[in-house]
Amino acid sequence: MTEKPESEAERASREATDWLILLQEEPADPNLRRSFEAWLKASPVHRNAWAATRHTADTIEAASNRSVEPRAPSLERERDARPAGPHPGLASPPPVTARRFRWGFPAAALAMAACLVLLFAPDLALQIEADHITGTAETRSLVLADGSRVVLAPDSAIALAFGPDERRVRLLAGEAFFEVAPNPDRPFRAEVREVSATVRGTAFNLLREDGRAVVALAEGSLHVEHATAAPPVSETLEIGEVVRVTWAGEVTRHARPPEDIAAWRTGRLIAQDETVEAVVSRLRRYYGGTIILAGGDLARRSVTGVYNLRDPIEALRAIGHAHGANVRQITPWVVVISGV
Repeated sequence: MTEKPESEAERASREATDWLILLQEEPADPNLRRSFEAWLKASPVHRNAWAATRHTADTIEAASNRSVEPRAPSLERERDARPAGPHPGLASPPPVTARRFRWGFPAAALAMAACLVLLFAPDLALQIEADHITGTAETRSLVLADGSRVVLAPDSAIALAFGPDERRVRLLAGEAFFEVAPNPDRPFRAEVREVSATVRGTAFNLLREDGRAVVALAEGSLHVEHATAAPPVSETLEIGEVVRVTWAGEVTRHARPPEDIAAWRTGRLIAQDETVEAVVSRLRRYYGGTIILAGGDLARRSVTGVYNLRDPIEALRAIGHAHGANVRQITPWVVVISGV
C-alpha cells in the first residue's frame, strides 16, 4: 500500500507540536528561540499551525485549572518580537525523539487526562446503580426476564425494575436498542431522567445525550412523555420517526429509514443535522483514550454523514476534513480535533 504523502499543513501542525514541547523544555535557550522564530516567519502555514497549537494547549491548560511554568511563548509575543537574526540550517524543529526533556505541560496534562478516563469511566456511582453496564468499545446483548432483548452500546448502563404490572428500564448512560416482548397487561417503559417511552411490544432505540433524550422507532408503536415539562410532552411515534426531547421539554422530530435506526449495531454512526460536539461525544464511547474538541465555533457546526465506529480516528478525520479542522493524535491515547 502506498502511503499518502504528508501535506504542508499536516507537516506544519506536527512541527508546531514539536516546537511547543521544545520551547517549554528550554525557554531560555537563545539558539532554540532564534530557530523557532525563523521557522515561524518562514511561512503563513507555520503561523496558522502555531496559532492552532497554542489554542489547543490553552484549552487544555484552562481545563486543568492550574498554571504551569515555564510556558511556551504566545503567538502575540512572536508577532511583536524583534528579528533575532538568521539561524541557518534549521527550517524545522530538531527531532523531539533525539532530545532529552521532561514531560511538562501540555504533554503531562494530556497523558493525565487519558489516565483519568481509564480510571474513572464509568464512575463508581454508576457501577453501583446499574444492573448491566458496558465499557469503551464494548457492546452487550441481554435477554431480560420477560423475554425482551436489549443491546447495550459502548459506555452504557441500565437499571431494571420489573413488577407484576409494569416492566421498567432506566437508561443511566449511553444508548440501547430494545426489542420488547409483547404483553398487553404489562407495559414496557424505558426512561431517561424524566423522559419515558412506553410500549407493549415493539423495537426502538434510546439514546441519552447531554441535555436530552433521543427516541427512534424501528417497529410497532411507541408513546413518548415528559410529564414534568411545562407544558407536558406527549408524542406518539410512527415507524422510522425520531424524536429528541430536552430536559426542559423542547421537542424536535424527523424521519429516517427504519433500517438505519440503531445503525451502531453494525458499526455505523449516522448523523443527520447534528452538532460536531454531539457526534464527537458519541465517538468517545468507541475510543479507548481521550478526544479533545477545541477551537472556536467548531463544536456547534452541523454534521450530516455516515461514519465508521470501528475506526473512530478515521471518523474524526472525516469530520475534520468536512469542516477544515485539524485532527492530531498527540499520543496513542489522546486525539485533538480543533478549528483553524
